[in-house]
Amino acid sequence: FLEKGGKFLKLNIQDIAFDNEIPILKTDAQRFIFDKIVIACGAFSKKLTDKLDEKIPLDTERGYHMMLPEPRIDVRVPMLIPSMGFAITPMSEGLRLAGTVEFAGLDAPPNYNRSEILLRHAKRLFPELHETGKEPWMGYRPSMPDSLPVISRSNRFDRVFYAFGHGHLGLSLGAVTGRIIADLLVDGTSDIDFAPFRADRF
Repeated sequence: FLEKGGKFLKLNIQDIAFDNEIPILKTDAQRFIFDKIVIACGAFSKKLTDKLDEKIPLDTERGYHMMLPEPRIDVRVPMLIPSMGFAITPMSEGLRLAGTVEFAGLDAPPNYNRSEILLRHAKRLFPELHETGKEPWMGYRPSMPDSLPVISRSNRFDRVFYAFGHGHLGLSLGAVTGRIIADLLVDGTSDIDFAPFRADRF
């Protein structure tokens, strides 16, 4: 993208306005005018779609994990522990314990007790597990009530497109979603049936 002349700017978009249907993105100090825009901000997309008066029921499924950089046990393959509801995954950075989520929106403080519970479960299985340098983590998953993403043109603005709501599958579906959105931006068509993913399906 950068090699083809694109620019990457890390900015906080405060508002979206329109001038004769041309979208204008507003930051604290700047305005950007575009022919078309794509809102693909994961769980944070709703803050922008609300400004467009779109009634999209996007919620935030907050996932937790605990990273153990020096576990001092040898786990060679990922393990699912159904009876305790979590997973143990060996990674180059250490051992990751994951498997708990909550619906608490974007603004509530993290509840890292959820990460500590994962650690307690793992220690029941592996009493010699070391927690030196442990790092709890919380991230936001953009989740829709029907578990399908929103990939479509806006209901209200022809020059605005949406690509969010992939839940747990954002990394897996990101590339194909990008391809579909690129097709829509260029010629307005795609080989897939968009009905299940339309923003106005609710």
